[in-house]
Amino acid sequence: MGLKPTRFFCHPSSEKQEFKSKYELGKTLGSGSYGQIVEATQTSTFRTVAVKYIKRKNVESMLKIQKQNVPAEAVYLNSLDHRNIISLIDMYEFKNKFALVMERPLASLDLHDFISKYGPQNDAVASFIEQQLLSVCLYLDNNLIFHRDIKSENVLVNCYNYNIKLIDFGSATYANQETYYGNFGTPAFSPPEWISESGYRPEPTTIWSCGVVLFELLTASLPFYDEDHVMRATLFFPDLVSHSARDLIRKMLKRDEHERICFEEALQHPFITVTGECGENERVLDDSIYSRCSAYTIYENQNCDSELPLSLI
Repeated sequence: MGLKPTRFFCHPSSEKQEFKSKYELGKTLGSGSYGQIVEATQTSTFRTVAVKYIKRKNVESMLKIQKQNVPAEAVYLNSLDHRNIISLIDMYEFKNKFALVMERPLASLDLHDFISKYGPQNDAVASFIEQQLLSVCLYLDNNLIFHRDIKSENVLVNCYNYNIKLIDFGSATYANQETYYGNFGTPAFSPPEWISESGYRPEPTTIWSCGVVLFELLTASLPFYDEDHVMRATLFFPDLVSHSARDLIRKMLKRDEHERICFEEALQHPFITVTGECGENERVLDDSIYSRCSAYTIYENQNCDSELPLSLI
């Protein structure tokens, strides 16, 4: 799976009226230093979407496309073609901000909230989610895009079938150099070489972040809570973590980046290939459960279902 053909679009400020006619805005779903995310309905299809408003002054990186300076995040999303990456539908430029119109998966939570609500996951669920995350990160690496902020909050998981979507490419960059500097990303999910500011490389950094996500999936906690713990990279596992999972996590969280497992090796590890052997139908929750949680949306603070079973059935 490669990149999409170039077809970049960014509607200029003069088309603000068109934006208003195409999208009916609803409530604010979330906000941060970047701007805010607003619920919207596509008037022609009645499709529910999410509009991410990014203040121009807060854009991390801009790229010049067809004589327009636009957020690099939009350029990356527009070129990527992978089922586990959130889709960019439309984009508008306003006076002081950009509006990115994106798909809005239903019945989904960000992985951090998913774990907070439902606790540690069993090996089958964890391996299935981790396999998707490793696969999409390998896809990005093959297409020379470095996300730089892989963490549980940037992974959406569908409560119905455990399929994931990777989001928030605001810190991403082209992986066109061997070593990177600068504190992009999140300390709790970043490797020792990032903490020490000695320079970090795309694949070893991303493998480390994926290892932290896997640890969190299995234990509902983080392996390291401050920079000193990250630098020591000493792991302590609760009894509930299987030997196979421990082996993979240890290989992903090696302190020396040159000793860390690579994407292909991680995807061939027994924890991924053996634990995740059950078929797709075995991963899907009962339809009656899905019908009760299908109205759930990724930004609202409400439960999919108070009795939602998260083991494979």
